[in-house]
Amino acid sequence: MLFFHRTIRHGVERLTSRIGVDGLYRELGDDLPLRSELFSVSQLERHAVALADWHQVDRGGGSDRLLARLADNERVLFNAYHVVAEAVDGKRPISPAGEWLLDNFHLIEEQIR
Repeated sequence: MLFFHRTIRHGVERLTSRIGVDGLYRELGDDLPLRSELFSVSQLERHAVALADWHQVDRGGGSDRLLARLADNERVLFNAYHVVAEAVDGKRPISPAGEWLLDNFHLIEEQIR
């Protein structure tokens, strides 16, 4: 029963955080959030508490997968760069994101190496 109660509370808190100060406009894709006011200090504090409550600390610890995940991310970035570069070499159109990757890959590579 405790799990069910926590799930309902979690759902209500998520809905409340989505509604926020500007109603359901965020969910509907309206521009209103750009014009709305920011969270007040008390609203921000309540939102921070709700976010923290959604997370649970694993007291037992786990395996250290960070280095393996970083290595995988590096491989994916290099593969994406090569795919986009080959498209340009083949005179095929690329997306703005692909253009950004080609223009800025040297910055990414500096951080990797």
